[in-house]
Amino acid sequence: MERKLVTAVPIRMALQKIRGFVADHGAKIENVGSDRMNLLVDRNIGKLVSRSVPLLIELKFAEDRDDGTEMAARKSTVKTIIHVVIRLRRQKDSHYPKVDEQAYQLIQSLQSYLMARETGNSDE
Repeated sequence: MERKLVTAVPIRMALQKIRGFVADHGAKIENVGSDRMNLLVDRNIGKLVSRSVPLLIELKFAEDRDDGTEMAARKSTVKTIIHVVIRLRRQKDSHYPKVDEQAYQLIQSLQSYLMARETGNSDE
């Protein structure tokens, strides 16, 4: 599952919000780069599946700055674009029911934590 989210905060603040998501979902940070972060969520989301199916969440961050050139009085605004990909850690788990729902709930949760809206991409 792939989505593009946009939030009206700078990257630094978006990363703080991701920390809350990690703590509340019991996620592990697999690796971090200058504009990337990979998380592992290995626990049930709600009552969707009887056993945990490990999912990887790949996040890529980009900052978009609007200089306010349209109106001289308008202040510069910054937004963060987050490209999110959620996939199974092990392909052999693809037969478990409701994995798509689990990934969808993680996307919705990320959106809430980031106070983001979805833009552009949908499932791939």
